[in-house]
Amino acid sequence: ITGDFVLTAKEVNPVINAMQDNGIEITALHSHMLDEKPRLFFMHFWANDDAQKLAKGLRAALDKVAVKKS
Repeated sequence: ITGDFVLTAKEVNPVINAMQDNGIEITALHSHMLDEKPRLFFMHFWANDDAQKLAKGLRAALDKVAVKKS
C-alpha cells in the first residue's frame, strides 16, 4: 500500500504509532502551509505485506483520527 493522511498536530503521533505497530512505514511528514489553524501535517506511508494485515493497520490508524463516523 501507499498513501497519505492529512492530520492535525495532535493526531500525528498516535497515527504514527498505530501504523508502525502494524508494519506500515512512514515515508514523509511535512506541512505545506505556514499559518493555518488548525495546523495540518501531511503524512505519507508505504508497506508491502498481507492485504488483511495492512487493512487492519490502516483501520488502527484511522481510529486515531478525529473523523465523524456514520
